[in-house]
Amino acid sequence: MDRLGARVAELRREHPNKDVESWCEDEARLGLKPEVRRVWALAGTRPTSNGRHQFESVFVYGFAPPKTGRSRFRIRPKANAACMGQALADFAGWADPDGRKVLVVIVDGSGGHTANALKVPPGVVPHRQPSCTPELQPAEHLWPLVREGLANRVFDGLPELTEALTTRCGWLTEHTDVIAGAVGFHWTVPAGRIRISQTWYQTPAEVDRAGRSKEPARGQPRIAGSWSRQWGHHRLHPAERLIVAAVDTAKRGG
Repeated sequence: MDRLGARVAELRREHPNKDVESWCEDEARLGLKPEVRRVWALAGTRPTSNGRHQFESVFVYGFAPPKTGRSRFRIRPKANAACMGQALADFAGWADPDGRKVLVVIVDGSGGHTANALKVPPGVVPHRQPSCTPELQPAEHLWPLVREGLANRVFDGLPELTEALTTRCGWLTEHTDVIAGAVGFHWTVPAGRIRISQTWYQTPAEVDRAGRSKEPARGQPRIAGSWSRQWGHHRLHPAERLIVAAVDTAKRGG
């Protein structure tokens, strides 16, 4: 994602008197069909589970900056260019009410993000991520947090669902540490300041004692020159970064 860093640097040169911030955005569909989760139960008993086949739904639009963990959510009836434009307008008015910033928003290539009818507010610059790379979208990790507030609950209609979603999104907005832990991808936080090296993508398990990259096991996908067993392994924990940094130091003989 060096393109993001280059884009941010270019915007900073073009707007020297404005702050340039990186944000990520995604939307998710949530409906009346319950979010089923495991529950504790006494040995020898079987807990009851609520289920219903109702397919009415709403869409939650989520914005978050990977660096700070602030967030903004909007609930809209559909996922299209019109609703995306409304969400962007609300986001811009909240994140930059005085028009003193340039807001770079990382988005995917869905129709609502690329349609000619999309109205982008002044000061907002959409940055499209590479095609077919949902694992690179930090905002994807907002939705497990949102869905957890609906787990094992049944709603009679969309008004009740919307009320529960509003409460959950409000809680997440107040807990910036939870949001930052989910969307703080290592390549987005330093965008525009440093060049990302291949080592940052590797977990300690993928680097041997000599500092060489291990070959991937069969069936493991290759990501940006290294390998990941599942989504999220391209985001290193701070402790893992220290280990990788130590390996790099050993390789240089320092």
